[in-house]
Amino acid sequence: MKPSLRAAAVVLIVWGLRAEAQFVDPSLRWRTLDSAHFSVHFAEHTLARARTVAEVAETVYPRVTGWLKWKPESRTQIVVLDSLDSSNGYASPYPFNFIGIVLSPPDEGELLQNREWLEFVLTHEFTHIVHLDQARGPAGVLRRIFGRYLVLPLPFTALFPSGFPNLLEPNWMTEGLAVYSESDWNRGYGRLGQSHFEGMMRAESARGLRSLAEVNAEGRGFPLNRDYLYGGYFFRFLAERYGPEAIPRYVETYSGRWFPFQVHSTPRLVTGKAMDELWLEYHEWLTARFAGKSAEPGREHDEAGEIIVHDWSVTSPLRTRGGDRWYVQGNGYTLPRLMRQTLGGEVEAVRNV
Repeated sequence: MKPSLRAAAVVLIVWGLRAEAQFVDPSLRWRTLDSAHFSVHFAEHTLARARTVAEVAETVYPRVTGWLKWKPESRTQIVVLDSLDSSNGYASPYPFNFIGIVLSPPDEGELLQNREWLEFVLTHEFTHIVHLDQARGPAGVLRRIFGRYLVLPLPFTALFPSGFPNLLEPNWMTEGLAVYSESDWNRGYGRLGQSHFEGMMRAESARGLRSLAEVNAEGRGFPLNRDYLYGGYFFRFLAERYGPEAIPRYVETYSGRWFPFQVHSTPRLVTGKAMDELWLEYHEWLTARFAGKSAEPGREHDEAGEIIVHDWSVTSPLRTRGGDRWYVQGNGYTLPRLMRQTLGGEVEAVRNV
């Protein structure tokens, strides 16, 4: 066999193995349902849920577009998945606006809400679309000329703005805006309306708040969700201190600047303060809001929790009568593992899960 044929055979074999491993059944028959502003793509056995997705998405549309003062030019594509047991969603404006929705509702953690899962996840993900799709001023003009480009080729890259300026913001700003959008703390909706999320920030305040440089750098440090945590409360702080209109004004201003990455200077056009100065004010706001509370009469303060392991995530912990700890550990590199920690502190990986 010729070398070129051998190479082609290897590629086809590997390609076939990859198809076997994909989490969406390739034998499913897919259909599309169009509404006024969305195209919902679904496996035909989920038709009823797809109709609900389209209805809920249309109720979310005017709230988010009216708030952020931007309407996508074409329908947003939504892919409905029911092949996972986890709860999640994802969104991207490039090369076109699309959202992925996992139908399984959450049964634990910060995504567990007292509202419908579809309304919650569609509000969060469509906020990403309306935010990241924005291109005003020079970026908007160039996008009308060159189409939905991310960056222009050299040597124009350094001279012209990205066609998606908000896509180049730090992740905590992107996720924080969506967390703020999903939340109604007066009714307990969204992460900013739940005690679980509040407890996380209270623990951060007691442990020492993160600097702007730490949050900008992202990374895999504890807590895992700090982009959502610090970002969500930042936009709540911005609305309380500078008025609700400060948020859409900031988004509009950033999406119309010539050069990307101007995170430091853009807030000055809205609040009169650069981002580092604003971050210090944000720290003061957090400290005042999450300062330690006095214990109720007759009760002692709760003891602080113990960090079992510094890793990506630890879920479902329990302690046996003998003092051993059992938990599921995920590090983002390997399969999740069932772990056992003895009373003496020794840790053993029991099995993959």
